[in-house]
Amino acid sequence: MGSLAYYQPESQHVGIVGMAMCMVFFVFMVTVDVPMYMKRWRAGQQYMMKMRMSKEDGGKKKHMMYMNSFEGSIDAMERRVVTKSWHVWKEETVWLTMYFSTAVWLSLLLVHKSVQHW
Repeated sequence: MGSLAYYQPESQHVGIVGMAMCMVFFVFMVTVDVPMYMKRWRAGQQYMMKMRMSKEDGGKKKHMMYMNSFEGSIDAMERRVVTKSWHVWKEETVWLTMYFSTAVWLSLLLVHKSVQHW
């Protein structure tokens, strides 16, 4: 029985294409995805700074408040806001499409190719 770790010269182009796709994905993450989430995080920070005022000091001192892991888990199980609005999903579309379609088909192709060589 063969191993998937041995060198297969006839499938070298698959590895080259895979490496190129990984580099393109990295550039996408650095230039599009990470800045989008940083922008959201900063907006959340600003919002929390405006909304979370301490009652002990008459509202003068501002505090950042985050949920702990347990509270976040409960919130994730209970919170249900279903929307099909393009406005809500438009920033997510590229990575969701790549993740839930392209990556799935690519992983199936890799499994199919590796089984062919056994």
